[in-house]
Amino acid sequence: MSDYLEIDIRLHSRQESGQELVLALLAAFGFEGFKEEGGRIYAYIPAEKYSSEAFEAFLTGHKLKDEIRAMKMTSIPECNWNAVWEKTYSPVQISGNCMVRAPFHLPLKGIEYDLIISPKMSFGTAHHQTTRLMLESMLVRIWSGLKILDFGCGTGVLAILADKMGAGSVTALDNDPLACSNASENIALNNCGNIKVVQGELGSLDEYTFDAVLGNINRNILQREMKNLGVRLKNTGLAILSGFYESDLEKLSISASDYGLFLESKLSLDDWMVAVYRKGD
Repeated sequence: MSDYLEIDIRLHSRQESGQELVLALLAAFGFEGFKEEGGRIYAYIPAEKYSSEAFEAFLTGHKLKDEIRAMKMTSIPECNWNAVWEKTYSPVQISGNCMVRAPFHLPLKGIEYDLIISPKMSFGTAHHQTTRLMLESMLVRIWSGLKILDFGCGTGVLAILADKMGAGSVTALDNDPLACSNASENIALNNCGNIKVVQGELGSLDEYTFDAVLGNINRNILQREMKNLGVRLKNTGLAILSGFYESDLEKLSISASDYGLFLESKLSLDDWMVAVYRKGD
């Protein structure tokens, strides 16, 4: 068992939106487990993956230092992640007819799409605004018979909803083996038979074109992969993208238009945004 580092963070603001922002950025840096307790955030990263110099530069680059009131780093044995999540993870209801819950939560009557997610170390539990926005954008569309790609699948929550909404086939892609393992576990928990999990990069997929691509990552990766996104979509296909701020929409849309993807609709929550692009002339 390898050692982990625990970072104990206290923020100046106790608003939920501020805490969610810090959690998302810590996940982007490489922290693999989180819990919130008494107004504090605890985040965990394998000791061998942490560099104090890189983390200092990351905090400065994302202007996080002004948000943090106090921070302490402690070396600990590997966590029992299931116990951590069972203590802190609550169900999330989306648009009235969809719920994201852990295996230890009871199902709720009247829910059409019951998504069971054992998050472990992967991002995508619907607690973050971007995952909520993605799920809300999916729920207002028809997926029956379509070929779907979940790019950067994390827990597999988007792929699972697509399957439950009748997609013909779903590919869940992630370059992180831990995420692929977690997604496979969650797919089994939900009895989803039309999802294939693939570990790798977008440009190396065997399948060539999809009716829709779902991507909840971050703006830098989305912009970097925009050409591949355009190539992977059928004509008139949709790219539903999140993981970025409202202020980044113009930059992302310019990159998208370079590869034939044009903004069709958008939705925001607490400065985060989901954008729907359609491929066409």
